[in-house]
Amino acid sequence: MAQKLVFLVVSLQASNGTERATINLANALITYTDFQITIISIRPQKRKPLFAVDNRIEQESLNIDIKNPSEVFRYYGQLKKTLEEISPDFIISCNFYISFTLAPLSKAYNIIAWEHVLYSFPSKAFQLVRKYLYRSLSGVVCQTEYDVKQYLEDKIHATCIPNVVAMRQGFGKQEMGVKQIICVTRFSAEKGIDLLMEIIIESHHLLKDSKSRFLIIGEGDQKAEFLIKMKDYIDQGFVIVKGKTDAIEQEYANSDILILTSRSESFGLVIVEGFDYKLPAIAFAIEGGPQRLITNDHNGYLIPPFNVKEFATRLSTLALNDQQRLRIANNTPTTSAEFKESKICALWINYLHSTSNAK
Repeated sequence: MAQKLVFLVVSLQASNGTERATINLANALITYTDFQITIISIRPQKRKPLFAVDNRIEQESLNIDIKNPSEVFRYYGQLKKTLEEISPDFIISCNFYISFTLAPLSKAYNIIAWEHVLYSFPSKAFQLVRKYLYRSLSGVVCQTEYDVKQYLEDKIHATCIPNVVAMRQGFGKQEMGVKQIICVTRFSAEKGIDLLMEIIIESHHLLKDSKSRFLIIGEGDQKAEFLIKMKDYIDQGFVIVKGKTDAIEQEYANSDILILTSRSESFGLVIVEGFDYKLPAIAFAIEGGPQRLITNDHNGYLIPPFNVKEFATRLSTLALNDQQRLRIANNTPTTSAEFKESKICALWINYLHSTSNAK
């Protein structure tokens, strides 16, 4: 009999990396295993997910406004009812706030907290609460070996499984006559939008005599501020800003370099997605994904945090030097191949079976 697997997310309508990673993994597992999979969103779902969900995957919604404290009891009631109806063998929580709320259900279900932020990201108070609540769960899956070590020191079962990267094929480069520098991000302090603006300003005079431009794709609470401060560069065509897209592959295919300006990044999904389209990556050498994924002068460049002048100089050099850029671009598929569906699915299957046996 097929085992049942539930993913718990805040909302499948969101366009963040967590939702993309969740859908990628769910789609891969439904393809490579015989799991019956359901994705449960906490918030009301008023439209289809931005990213395509395999039609064999069931989608449910608890229709709860989790920002409203008065909804807590209704949340637990709806969640318990839905889980009783499904009777899952495994529950994967895709958000640490959700994982906290699942601790009271840990004796009834095999619950795994799938972390999409670094161990050190939450406040010290949150870290203290997590230290005790997570011990009741079946385990924690995180993105770095460093984080695994931190959880193990807290006496929490943890393992490292990277995200699945699943890019649709068949998107060729559309000649635009410019070198395009792509940044797929969220307009927030965590993602370093202030640093991105400084890099754009620093790069402008370095690239002013070349046909180069920035393409920024994303949403977030700092987007309005970005649009105001970058107005002159947008008007010049030096910066293009787009919102949510369900055709990110075409944007990668049309680009030449990928940049990431994050202050914190557990994995860096967009880096590997860019590698799949032969895009050299430039990012700050922050703890987590970038340091794991990028090797200097091989598939990109790591910049000392948060040296925007060096970032802009390295970026401009790469944009202007076709030979150097193409040499590095040819190395990127080797890295992206490490995160293909079949490889990551095998790791998840082994891990789920091990937690089941230990329960």
